[in-house]
Amino acid sequence: MATCNSSVYVVNMSLIASNFKGHTRKSMVSIAYFIGYCVGCIAGPQLFISTESPLYPTAMGTIIGMYCAYLVSMLAYQELCRRENRRRDRLAASGVEAAQPRPAVAEDNTSDIDDLAFRYVL
Repeated sequence: MATCNSSVYVVNMSLIASNFKGHTRKSMVSIAYFIGYCVGCIAGPQLFISTESPLYPTAMGTIIGMYCAYLVSMLAYQELCRRENRRRDRLAASGVEAAQPRPAVAEDNTSDIDDLAFRYVL
């Protein structure tokens, strides 16, 4: 069941790179994600209780539950990003100057939340 973990990890890291603006913010989100990943790698093997061999129902139930929680959280995140992009598109269409698409500037210190011209990658 764990063979698809590497693709999930890569997708999450690419979302962090695409959907967070600013070096400090990207770094902090990456650190939080990495710490969570490490905690999971440490805690996961503890669920394989030797007396439950060979089916390990505790571990399998937890793995399935965590994959379901991941799927629900990613769908919720996608919907939140979609709604925010639509809101920003409506602001741009109504003539709000700050929401108009423009090229990225390296010195721009606004976050992705504050920069109305920023669009989230779905």
